Amino acid sequence: MASEIIVQTIKGPTSGANANKIIIPSGQTLDASEGFVPPVGTVVNVSTEHTDGNTITSSTTYVSTGLSVSYTPKKAGNLIIIQSNMGADTNSSGRSIRHTIFRDSTDLGSSNGNGSQTQSYAQGGRLFAVGNTIAVDSNVTAAARTYSVRIKSGGGYSTEGDGTGGRKTMIITEIAQ
Repeated sequence: MASEIIVQTIKGPTSGANANKIIIPSGQTLDASEGFVPPVGTVVNVSTEHTDGNTITSSTTYVSTGLSVSYTPKKAGNLIIIQSNMGADTNSSGRSIRHTIFRDSTDLGSSNGNGSQTQSYAQGGRLFAVGNTIAVDSNVTAAARTYSVRIKSGGGYSTEGDGTGGRKTMIITEIAQ
């Protein structure tokens, strides 16, 4: 037979070894699946995505790398941090490749000052590098959105193009506000 206690506030003792604590005994759990408001600054969700393969472009506008994640925030108003990591190949000297993070059609790397665009530049020869890009999405609604990593050639000197190779990774971290 289930019991129900209705209270407005539960407080722990004000002194002693467990002052200001409410303790749930070992082997017991607190089920807040029907509603829980996490404290500000708490990580409420982490999502990761990986993809392999190359993306080559001579375009000077951003193109898809194939790495994208459809994500629905847990709560409007939260903060979302998007991190990506991938290899870069400038294909020859005097060239560069840039990558950035988009939310749907918005470039988070340059549009709101809360992101970065990573640029790898080859001066003396072909450059193989690893690029890390971070963006913060503070315009969070409860609607689904797609985060994607896109690249463009900073040189555009040949049709051979610049690109990414190997494993590409994206991490999305949602933080309660």
